[in-house]
Amino acid sequence: MRTTFIATALASVVMLSTAPAMADETWITDMGILAWDDTLGETAVLVLNANNGLTLRAYVPGLGRDMMGGRGTYHGYWLSTGGDERCDVMITAPDGEKSNYWGTFTMSFVREDFPSDWAGTSGSCFYPQESTISGQVPN
Repeated sequence: MRTTFIATALASVVMLSTAPAMADETWITDMGILAWDDTLGETAVLVLNANNGLTLRAYVPGLGRDMMGGRGTYHGYWLSTGGDERCDVMITAPDGEKSNYWGTFTMSFVREDFPSDWAGTSGSCFYPQESTISGQVPN
C-alpha cells in the first residue's frame, strides 16, 4: 500500500514537472499572445513572442502589487529582440535583459478586477507614444 502511494506521488511529480508552464494571465494582442511571465518586486514582466518572430518583454511597475485587483493605469517600458526603430541608447532591464530596441507605453485596464482587458499607447526610444495598443482576455 505504501509503495503504491509513493509510486503514485512520484508519477504525479514527474508529470507536473514535465508539463508546460501556464501563464497566470494572458492577453490577445495584434502582435500575438502577451503573457505574464514573472514578477520582480512590484514590477510585472510580460512576454510576447510576436507573430513576426521577435520577442518583446514589457516591464510594468506597480502591476505586480495589483495582481488580484485594484488595477488602473500603468506606465512602463518594453524591450525587443529587434524591430523597425533601433534606439541610440541601449537599456538594461531589472532582469538583466539588454536591447537597443525599446520604448515606453501606458496601459489602462478596463476593469479593476482580475482578469481584465486593457488599452493604451506605445512609442519607440524617447519618442512620443503615438501607437495604440490593446489586449483582450482570451475566452
